[in-house]
Amino acid sequence: MFKKVSLTLLVVGFLLGSGRVFTAETGPKPADWPKSPEGKYLATASELKEWKNLKSDAEAQKFVALFWARRDPSPDKVPNAFRKEFESRVALADGYFKLATMRGALTERGKFFILAGQPKSISVRAGSKTTPLSSKIGSDTPGTGENAPGTTIGENITTFTYESAQLPEWAGVKALVVTFTVEQTRDDLIGPGDVRRIETLAGTKALVRPQLMEVPLPVSSTMAKPGAPPVPAISTAASSALDAAILKAPHGAFTILPVAYRDGGVRLMTQIYIEPADSPAPARVAWLVRGKDGQETSRVEESVELKKTLNGVAVDRALPIPPGDYDVAFVLLDASDKVLHSGKRSVAIPSPSPDLSSSPLLVAIADLPAEGAVADSPFIFAGRKFVGRGDGRIRSGDGLSYFVRLYGPGVDPATKKAFVKRKLRILRKGHPPIDLPSEPDQPVVIKESAGGEIAVLDLAGTVAERNIGEYFEPGDYTFKMSIEDTVRKTTIEVSEPFTVVAAGK
Repeated sequence: MFKKVSLTLLVVGFLLGSGRVFTAETGPKPADWPKSPEGKYLATASELKEWKNLKSDAEAQKFVALFWARRDPSPDKVPNAFRKEFESRVALADGYFKLATMRGALTERGKFFILAGQPKSISVRAGSKTTPLSSKIGSDTPGTGENAPGTTIGENITTFTYESAQLPEWAGVKALVVTFTVEQTRDDLIGPGDVRRIETLAGTKALVRPQLMEVPLPVSSTMAKPGAPPVPAISTAASSALDAAILKAPHGAFTILPVAYRDGGVRLMTQIYIEPADSPAPARVAWLVRGKDGQETSRVEESVELKKTLNGVAVDRALPIPPGDYDVAFVLLDASDKVLHSGKRSVAIPSPSPDLSSSPLLVAIADLPAEGAVADSPFIFAGRKFVGRGDGRIRSGDGLSYFVRLYGPGVDPATKKAFVKRKLRILRKGHPPIDLPSEPDQPVVIKESAGGEIAVLDLAGTVAERNIGEYFEPGDYTFKMSIEDTVRKTTIEVSEPFTVVAAGK
């Protein structure tokens, strides 16, 4: 039944940079969000008061979604451009301006960098010596942000230099030189006085829809014309096709996977797999997410962006979804509104839990290089792009890979490392189980964070890059993974069925 299998393993350990991570939780805890960069720099007094009155994580997640929607300058487009830029600046500030006991985004330097934007240059001076922090700020090789040796007024003096091209139009100045003193555990603004005015204005200018009281459904970026008011989120043809697809039994090459992102919210990753022989090429794709209670969470349509995979093409989308039980449907349409493909799956996103937990196990047909991809792009894990057929079928020419995201692993207080051991098995009814060979797992360093982020481990591996039929004969199998947390001294198990089919079936 089985042949010898080689196994390559990938493991990534990291901390989420903004908000809380999904550990079977649904969003940030009430004590933490006001201390985040967005809470400290953008939230109004009324929003902070509203936050204090939230009674559940579900309410917290809805609040955060509404918070960003109020600051979305182009609600007819996805993603939210303001939020994307803000979070990009937060990530840069964390890298450049960190202190011994404070994340970079919460320093005085980080605050102005985030609110005003990247300056033309940044320099660091200790005494009479002037050295650049980095000649490539914003690139893949930033400076370390480490402080120079101490002086009586601070370990160094950091200067941001802005010209008109770097300043927002509403700043009211054509040039600006901002100076900070920096010590080991704090930094302070020296001046000028325009800094505080610009910081206040940044928060005010960001709030473009203060009266918004409900999170709007997504609106297709491809259906709104410049200067026109937002159009309905979905066309009549797509809407009718979705309503029909979601009433059917599960079908279609459609993979869905709920995971947490750096903003602390849960995203439902969706992936549609299309065989290369299928034609004509689709023009539009639409998704519908509906709770088991009949309430819709998302209904969206946009132009198709096809991405090449091992043996076909795929269409990806990440949808922000709160906890609950859902039916999810998609349709692909051509330019004449003809439905080319459709699919439906059901998914359960769990309620909060303080225990060690994980995402569902993803069994994929390929994991491919992901050069140039954004880390939070759908199905990008451990630096690889994972592709599934979504119907549980793996053809003999496909590969076999897996992925699971582990939430809240224990971290040894002395070594600051998490250490998990995985055991992989392939099961088939009526046959003895086979243990997949693997390299020993190693402890993973988890960096400390003053923001209270939760540690996350991505566990991924490749059983076979291609031609899984050389190792497994056609039939029904179960991929089982046991994860032992040696710090917490507990074990969790995840599994997923799959079927190997002969080529052409």
